Amino acid sequence: MIRILKPAELLFVSTLLFCKKILMTLNNLVEPRTIQSSDSHSLSASASSIPERDWKRRDPHTIKFAGRGEKKIKEYKVDEFRRVTEVEYLPHLEFQDEKTFRRIRKQCTHASKNGYIDSKRKWLGALYAKQIRCHYVADVSIRWIDETLKYGLFAEEDISAWDFIGEYTGLVRRHYPILGKMNDYCFLYPTSRYFFGKHLIDGEDGGNEIRYANHSDDPNSEVTGIFSDDLFHMILRAIKDIPPHTQITYDYGARYWKSRPRIPNATESMDH
Repeated sequence: MIRILKPAELLFVSTLLFCKKILMTLNNLVEPRTIQSSDSHSLSASASSIPERDWKRRDPHTIKFAGRGEKKIKEYKVDEFRRVTEVEYLPHLEFQDEKTFRRIRKQCTHASKNGYIDSKRKWLGALYAKQIRCHYVADVSIRWIDETLKYGLFAEEDISAWDFIGEYTGLVRRHYPILGKMNDYCFLYPTSRYFFGKHLIDGEDGGNEIRYANHSDDPNSEVTGIFSDDLFHMILRAIKDIPPHTQITYDYGARYWKSRPRIPNATESMDH
C-alpha cells in the first residue's frame, strides 16, 4: 500500500533534504581570517609517530614580551601582561555564558554523531589533543615591529615543520551577520554545519600569544580547524622549519582583506 504524504509532510521532508545538501558542501572552516590547511602533510601518519615531548605549560605561565622601543625581552606574569597591554590573557577558549557553551557543545556533539565533521578535523584533534588540553604554547615572544604592523609573534627556539605552536583563543560569542560587529581578531566558529557562522572566536580583548601572529603572503605557519573533546578549536602549526628570532606568520586569506587596506609584511626576522 502506497501512502501519500500530506503537504505539511512533503514540506518537512524537502526541507530536510535541502539542509542535508547544504551540510555536505560546508566542509571547510572559513573567514573572517581564512583557514587554509596544507595537504602536503600525510594523514596516514599516526599520533604515536610524533616524537613524545613534555607538553606541560610553564607553571605559572609567563609571556615573553618586548614593547615599543624595547630591545630586551622580558617575562611577564599573566596579571602583569594585562596591565601592560590591556589584553586579558586567555589560555583556552572562554564562552559568552553557560547557555552559549551548552548550546555549542550540543550542536558539535550532534554534528559529530551524524558524520558532518570530516575525518581530517578529527584526526588532527587526536594528534594535538595533549597540547589542547594543557593549553600548550611553543617558546615564542611578542615583539614590537613598527607603527604599521604593531606587534608580531616570534620563535624563541627552533620550531620544526608541523609542530603545534598554539591554539587561537578568545571569547566565543554569538554573531549576528547583519547587526554584529566583527573586529580584526575574529574567526567564525563552526559550532556545526547547521549553525555555521552564528558564533565567533573574538580575540580583540582577550587571547594568548597566537593573536599576535601577523599575515604574510609567504607564511611559515597555518591556522587550521580541528575537532577535539566535542569542540572545535583553531590551532596554529608550522608548515616549514622556523629558526629562532623569525617572525611567525600565516595567510589571513583574501576575504579578510576585502574590507581592509592590505598591509604587506616584509619583516621576517629580528635580532635578539
